[in-house]
Amino acid sequence: RLFLHYQQVMPKTKLMPDAANQATEEAVLVIDQIPELDESLLEGTQLVFGEHVKIVHAQSLGQAYQFILSEKFTLVISEVNLPDSTGFSTLECLKSWCGLTPILLYTGFD
Repeated sequence: RLFLHYQQVMPKTKLMPDAANQATEEAVLVIDQIPELDESLLEGTQLVFGEHVKIVHAQSLGQAYQFILSEKFTLVISEVNLPDSTGFSTLECLKSWCGLTPILLYTGFD
């Protein structure tokens, strides 16, 4: 549901190439403590943005920081509660590291 909502809100993002520009080198950073990306999260990301987008998975905020230092991401998707950060501190750290890169937060809590 999250990805479909994002697609409706931002249907013409840089991540969705037009027919003339199918090959891109764009990357999405997904931050979640699950050791292997949840199948539905990976499929949803690729469904919305296409298989041309590289998906990078970090299991903690610290690991995400290392990826952010070495690569530019077009979008960051993060669980709010991580092993080394929770709540708004997760968002504040990501905002300070990612500049104007869009950040999408979600939580598994009900």
